[in-house]
Amino acid sequence: MFKSKKVLILLSIMFIIGFATTSVYNLVAQASVEEKMTNSIIKIQKQIELEIQNHSTLAASSNPYDYVNNIKEVENIVDLGYRALPYIEQNIDESEGSGLMDYILAIAAEKIAKVDLKKNSKTFWDTGNAFSQQWKKQLQQTPQEVNHIANSNLSVDEKIKSLETLGIPAIPFIIEKVKEGNNELFPAIPLILGEENTIQSSQPGDEAVWIKDNETKFEDLKAYVLSK
Repeated sequence: MFKSKKVLILLSIMFIIGFATTSVYNLVAQASVEEKMTNSIIKIQKQIELEIQNHSTLAASSNPYDYVNNIKEVENIVDLGYRALPYIEQNIDESEGSGLMDYILAIAAEKIAKVDLKKNSKTFWDTGNAFSQQWKKQLQQTPQEVNHIANSNLSVDEKIKSLETLGIPAIPFIIEKVKEGNNELFPAIPLILGEENTIQSSQPGDEAVWIKDNETKFEDLKAYVLSK
């Protein structure tokens, strides 16, 4: 009896320590992402100013995608991954007006999330502010869309293609559906992540192993999507 209580106490302590460690790690990771993104934004702004001062070919362009393709620092924001998405949204919302920098950040957000809102006339955007509005709607609808696709009469291939268009924000909710028994949807996850080799080499039961190893990585993303 005493030993059982002692074991329970030890397990409780271990759980609390593990939870606290994970929480601290997430806070540190988020702070690091925010700092790196802020630094990248400053560098991009300075680069744009330099291009204008030098009357460069880039400065003469009215296409924001030219800036994205020619300013290396934009890719550094993209490389921060989905944890940068809340800060991108915040920067767009808090900026004055809706200029070039907002547009560049909107493009970076789409690259990170692996979505193309402009493909659909209902979610089309042409300014940073317009992107932010469509982005919030997209995130708000993502959990329901995943559920709708999973329960639809579409073929498996069609379901996977439909899930792919929802991008990385859909992953936590695809994981939920797979855990509920919809294993046929699992290939959408590595497809969205650009890890198609996982599909080709996967064996029965690999879905559960992958989810066990990776599910917690998307907790912050899930919370972000559900906050909309």
